[in-house]
Amino acid sequence: MYESRRLMAFNEVVSIMQQQAEAFGIPLEELRPDDIYPDRDLV
Repeated sequence: MYESRRLMAFNEVVSIMQQQAEAFGIPLEELRPDDIYPDRDLV
């Protein structure tokens, strides 16, 4: 249960990051979303 909450929070942070980037005119490529791996990054 704890792990699923962490994953949900992680996804929320990434989503907010993407929304803010769009709002500030930052291309999503600069965030390198392909380099984000929840399974690896949450360990």
